[in-house]
Amino acid sequence: MRVTDGHFEDIIRFLTIGTALESYTVQQRKELVVHATDYFVIVGHLYKMGFNEVLRRYVPDFESSSILADSHGGVEGGHYAGRATAQKILRARLWWLTLHQDSKACCKVCDVC
Repeated sequence: MRVTDGHFEDIIRFLTIGTALESYTVQQRKELVVHATDYFVIVGHLYKMGFNEVLRRYVPDFESSSILADSHGGVEGGHYAGRATAQKILRARLWWLTLHQDSKACCKVCDVC
């Protein structure tokens, strides 16, 4: 699996190979094990377990802008506010680190809104 934006490379490595980088300290390895418990690699995609026990696929940066555009103003859109747009994406079982910030920013710059 290749993550183009650099996020989660250590978690993906740990989940697929079972080892951390050799340069990690013992403390960093322990933190990696704890942090990786919420993530799964399924058929080459990284998923995160949400607080409500729903697996959501991690979306790399290069895909997030098109998903935001479709969720906010596309066929499935409706030009709802940032929070509603983010909730729509989460209901589609997708997720990325800055989802809520990105959806608010997308709605602020929308000409129609």
